[in-house]
Amino acid sequence: MIEDYDLDFLAVGDKTSGDAIFVRTFDSIYGANITLIDGGYAGTASNIKDFLSKWYETNTIDNMVLTHGDKDHISGLIKIIEEGDIEVKRLWALFPWDYAQDLIDGNYFENRNSTTWLSHELQRLYPSLKDLEDLAKKNSIPISSPFAGSFIGAFEVLSPSKEFYLDNIASSARTAEENKTRYYGRSLFESVFAKAADFTTTFKEWGYEKFSNENTSPENNNSLVQFATLGSKRVLLTGDAGVEAIGLALNRISNRTIPVADIFQVPHHGSRRNLSSELLDSIIGEKFATQKEAEAAETITAVISAGKNDSNHPRKAVVRALYHRGAKIFDTKSGKFHKGTSTRGSWIKAVKLSYPSDIEE
Repeated sequence: MIEDYDLDFLAVGDKTSGDAIFVRTFDSIYGANITLIDGGYAGTASNIKDFLSKWYETNTIDNMVLTHGDKDHISGLIKIIEEGDIEVKRLWALFPWDYAQDLIDGNYFENRNSTTWLSHELQRLYPSLKDLEDLAKKNSIPISSPFAGSFIGAFEVLSPSKEFYLDNIASSARTAEENKTRYYGRSLFESVFAKAADFTTTFKEWGYEKFSNENTSPENNNSLVQFATLGSKRVLLTGDAGVEAIGLALNRISNRTIPVADIFQVPHHGSRRNLSSELLDSIIGEKFATQKEAEAAETITAVISAGKNDSNHPRKAVVRALYHRGAKIFDTKSGKFHKGTSTRGSWIKAVKLSYPSDIEE
């Protein structure tokens, strides 16, 4: 068991949100291990370097992890490797063109039968991913593929599986027309966690919840979902994963209890397209009857990476739903979030959120 650890959510973004999370672990056999999960925007790179120097007193990242290729996750990682001030020992990332042969062999697309052609097409469609791969190779940084079952430091990757990843590539609006008659199709990966809105009451009173009926994008559903036990704390990190991906990920947690974690990264900066009432029941537990009971329970710590002036995140619907289940909720609009064995005395801390009395329509 990891006893000595630090988990740090950095403040990322201004009018839009991003992710950058550090995990430092230490044990007597292997020593210190530092993992950076996502790098926010290009401008986040300088904050990451300053943080690494000040709080971890090093210029080395053992594991650089990209959860998925959206610019608010990948841009800072590209900048860090470009500038060369930080030694990166290993990059964990998925590049779709590496699986062009699997996509062709599995008949995932209509009118695509050339592996070479599809590989080049995917590289054109995901230019930031191509830039990251090229930089890693140029700087002789080893690359590993973080499919479900992989271990990155203390964390186990719960999602995506290779099959789920390929299915999301085929389902993406960016890629060629999907062959919906293939063997691997969406029906094989349907989550048991409903995406429908919860209309248990007609008023915006305690307990009312309303999530979006729209699913998040296939790219978001291909985000890494990771789980670890750090000291006495179970940690669930979700990137921008949606209901389907998180539902599948939960099935991989052995000896699962409710709540499944002590610290929960709320997916996609608190978007209401990435959660449902039923999924939250399975992560945290069911709603409390009263606000007083929920506030006394403190069932789980929920952390939301949200830009300082991002008016769209987190959604009040998400904050309410977390609150209904007794979560202590923090966002990074005003500061950073830390949990671990070290102290962070001289920084501005993330703010604990209060219960919203209204909700988005």
